[in-house]
Amino acid sequence: MLDNWLLDVMSERFVGKDHRKTRDRFEAEVRAVADELAGPTPTPIEATLSLTAAVCWAELRYLWGCEQSGKDRTIAQADLSQRRLDKAHARYVRTLKALATVRRLAVPTLQVNVAHQQVVSNARPA
Repeated sequence: MLDNWLLDVMSERFVGKDHRKTRDRFEAEVRAVADELAGPTPTPIEATLSLTAAVCWAELRYLWGCEQSGKDRTIAQADLSQRRLDKAHARYVRTLKALATVRRLAVPTLQVNVAHQQVVSNARPA
């Protein structure tokens, strides 16, 4: 499965090959974020966007940590680090916006007129 491969690559990059417990914790945390974003009954596109957002979130945290721990850098190195952080943040926000858009478009609106009272529902099908 693609998400397993992606998480494996990310955890190896961010944590390293030799730290199995830390890698497992990292992967569990990313999956927990993805599950929380996906909600109880996600559509396939919501599940995919949720995993993408969780991966972007993990990358953003990683780059933020690198930015905070960067010492003795040249101005060019600091600038590159900040641009990477800005781009990661933009990817994260775009993915969250796409997820919100998919959810908003997927919710059907139901209008029922009962005895001169109008009832409008945006309930999501289970």
